Amino acid sequence: MECSADDLLNGVVARLYEGITESELDRARVMVARQRIEREPDYTKVATRLMLDILYRREPTRCTTEVDEKQIRIRSCDPRIV
Repeated sequence: MECSADDLLNGVVARLYEGITESELDRARVMVARQRIEREPDYTKVATRLMLDILYRREPTRCTTEVDEKQIRIRSCDPRIV
């Protein structure tokens, strides 16, 4: 078995209700992916990416700045890294 976008979507749709907020929808997506990890371990990556998506949307400049600073530090240690 492999990860399926349709399977994930069907699980999320089953959790929808009138008046669901964006943050509740985000949480539902992550929870559906987490529930499928036992059947298919690759859903770990899906759940992780969904969580990262939430974090990046909440703190876009902070996440970008941290990555940029790390890349700068890495490049200053080894000039061969582009």
